[in-house]
Amino acid sequence: MPFDDIVLNDGRKIPSIAFGTGSVYKRMDVTTYVKQALDAGAEPTSLFFYTVLTDALAGFSHIDTAQGAPILIFSFPISYDHPQDTKPKVLPSQYQQPTLTRLPIGFVGAAIRDTGLARSEFYVTTKYSRSAFSVDQSINNSLSQLGLKFVDLYLIHQPSLSADITATWKELEAVQKAGLAKSIGVSNFPLNHLKQLCSDPSVTILPAVNQIQLHPYNYHRQRELIEWAQAQGIVIEAYGGLNSLTQSPGGPVDTPVAAAAARLCISPTQVLLGWLRAKGVVIVTTTSHEGRLAEYLAAGDLRPLPPADVAAIDAAGAQGYRIPRILRSTISLNGPHSKQAAYAFTLISIVLVATGLGVLMYLRLSGMRFPWDEREAGDVFSFGMATLAREEDFGVGCN
Repeated sequence: MPFDDIVLNDGRKIPSIAFGTGSVYKRMDVTTYVKQALDAGAEPTSLFFYTVLTDALAGFSHIDTAQGAPILIFSFPISYDHPQDTKPKVLPSQYQQPTLTRLPIGFVGAAIRDTGLARSEFYVTTKYSRSAFSVDQSINNSLSQLGLKFVDLYLIHQPSLSADITATWKELEAVQKAGLAKSIGVSNFPLNHLKQLCSDPSVTILPAVNQIQLHPYNYHRQRELIEWAQAQGIVIEAYGGLNSLTQSPGGPVDTPVAAAAARLCISPTQVLLGWLRAKGVVIVTTTSHEGRLAEYLAAGDLRPLPPADVAAIDAAGAQGYRIPRILRSTISLNGPHSKQAAYAFTLISIVLVATGLGVLMYLRLSGMRFPWDEREAGDVFSFGMATLAREEDFGVGCN
């Protein structure tokens, strides 16, 4: 088996690599991509950097998705196991609230249905993502759209969804007890929020996972969170692990990754997947290309990344990407300094714009004349047309 399962603190197992349908495909029809992920290896076409291992590819068995924003129809406190079911499942009395009637099956649900896989052959994670609705409304909505009786893992998408995160977590505990989610956890929780939740005496079930953004450039900031969570038996799920290749190319991490790839005869992507595996996390990744799916899965058959390479990538990542230091905090919900970085970015932008306008005003008041002051209307028009023509020559004019 390419990627081993990881045992959660509730005794259940989670596949250690998942196909994500997150922000990249938000509100898009992902049916084809999900089917591709579940079927990867069934009829492989081309493999990136590989001519063997095709028979070993078993496909993704773990789909990670999140709640969308459909039109909701409120009814009695019942839950439909499947959009086509007619017999409702009544929830425990202490858990009853106004909830949803059945909703049409969604993109991910359609993809799962079309693969024909038995329920035991795949693992589904979804999330409570809409604070406008209660947890029981949201889980029933998700189950209807997925066409499932239960999800394997249900997460609170981010702590900002609730003013009382413990109360929301108690609702997730009720979801698990009702059998609608086998395991429960959180997502994008920084260390202080996670400690606060776990230390609350009313919490009877600890989160099984915390899904966070993790890549070489933010590992030094996330390290304390990762180590504390793992010491409590909380598994870390990592999304955005290929960030240094896809979002921040050209930074310090490229050098040790390229060196390891050349020496080990694997791709840079597989080096980074090996780095993530060395951290003991569940990998959440995505792509629309079948060849890359095969590349990801084939990384499970590779030997562990040598500790020296892991350390070299850690050290390069700690240098940060080549942007101002104050902006190196990942601008995301889980970044420990995300708000400060966002405020700093906004402030710097305002200062730069104001400074530029101030300089222009000063020069104008000093009597300086600018090139466009000498142009008549006709000259300006001619100048504009000439500029447009030059842009079209380089393919950057009007589309």
